[in-house]
Amino acid sequence: MARKKTVLLMTVGTGVGGDEHKKSLAHGLMSSIEHHNPKKIIFFGSDESRQTISFIEDELNEDYNGFDFIHIEEVDNFKDYFNAIKVKTEEFNDENVIIDYTSGTKTMSVAAAFTSMVCHKKLVSVVGKRDKGTVSSGTETIRTQNIYPVYDELQLVKIKELFNSNRFEAGKLLLNEIVESDDKEVYEGLFDIYYNFDNINYEAAFKLFTIEFQNKVISKFPELKVQLSQNRMALQTIVDKNHKLRCQCILASLLNNAKRRFDEGKYDDAIARLYRSFELVAQIRLKNKYDIITSKVDLESLKKYGLTDDYLNTLDSCRSDLNDDVKIGLIKDYDLLLNLDDDLGIFYAENANEILECSSHRNKSILAHGLSFQTKDDYLKFEQLVLEAANILFNDLDKYLNQTQFPII
Repeated sequence: MARKKTVLLMTVGTGVGGDEHKKSLAHGLMSSIEHHNPKKIIFFGSDESRQTISFIEDELNEDYNGFDFIHIEEVDNFKDYFNAIKVKTEEFNDENVIIDYTSGTKTMSVAAAFTSMVCHKKLVSVVGKRDKGTVSSGTETIRTQNIYPVYDELQLVKIKELFNSNRFEAGKLLLNEIVESDDKEVYEGLFDIYYNFDNINYEAAFKLFTIEFQNKVISKFPELKVQLSQNRMALQTIVDKNHKLRCQCILASLLNNAKRRFDEGKYDDAIARLYRSFELVAQIRLKNKYDIITSKVDLESLKKYGLTDDYLNTLDSCRSDLNDDVKIGLIKDYDLLLNLDDDLGIFYAENANEILECSSHRNKSILAHGLSFQTKDDYLKFEQLVLEAANILFNDLDKYLNQTQFPII
């Protein structure tokens, strides 16, 4: 009979007792060899294993072209056995490798099992009625051991760590290593939703964040019920362009986004998001209270606020070369609020030196217009100013910061 394209790796002990017991052990191992009909056999054992192997050799068919024996004398050295079995498993990785741990010390068996788990190879043993620890002749059955749940649990620990550190793409890749966990779909959905949420693709995140999926996640993580409900509500608010609380949720989401980048040590990214948040604070106040759109300022409408002609002429110089619209940026946003005698403009005037310094740091960042790298202290100083301004804009900002904060699983 033609041999299968199978490589059989077998740990070999000595059995308990004399030659008869060793022969019985050899017969049990032969039942595995005959069942799998491999093209190659590799034994792992000590000098004391050689007699058992010799009995196996006596039973091998004459057309069999032999076997390899990997000698490791210290039968309780896990590292040596694990490395040896793993090396051979990887050597024949393109073949159908089967690992048999029927015989051998407990250390050998654990090393075989771990190799099977790490390398995703089939693990088998010969079971049956035992006599003094050896399966009795004629009662042998081949049993495949499923240790993938252990592997999956180890992977899920890493996957949770990746989610909690906002490494959503890496987490999705690692999810592909999960073999048979019933929770794989839940994790995939969470990674997809919060990847989009983190990348400010709110519509895509909300589309995935269905009530049905939310309930499925809550059944897995009941302790996250409140946070998940708040996150979904925030996304629903953001995608509704007419919702009265939309600006609160967008600003809070952006501030939390900056904090996540800070926690990752990405200070330039974090400060860039703080800068946009600070600008957004002024834009929201100008639009909501004065109906002023900073990308297209209507100078005529400003006259009703008693602004001087000299100041209006200053704004008129900010016309775009592309469409002749008056367009102003962060500093001029707050300067306009100051001329309107707005409390945010007053805050800007009182903290002008610190704000200009932080703005200068941001402009020199390699992610803006310069080649400098920002520091932890740069972020913390700017964050304090931005949060003060944001709380002047919305005195209940903390509520929305909580709603847009990502869960920890």
